Amino acid sequence: MAGYKEFCDRFFFAKPPELDPDIFPANEGLISADGHDGAILRMSADTPLPAPDERR
Repeated sequence: MAGYKEFCDRFFFAKPPELDPDIFPANEGLISADGHDGAILRMSADTPLPAPDERR
C-alpha cells in the first residue's frame, strides 16, 4: 500500500465475496467483486492530487 496512495485520488482494496472484510484497514475504501458483479462496501476518502503544474 505504501507508495500507491500518492498517485491516486481515492484508494480501495478489492476482495472476493468470501474473504473476511475485517482483515483490511478500516480507514481505506473496500470493494467486493466476483466474476459477475462488484460493489463498494466502504467509500474511500477523497484526497485530490495536486494539479500537474503543482507536482514536484
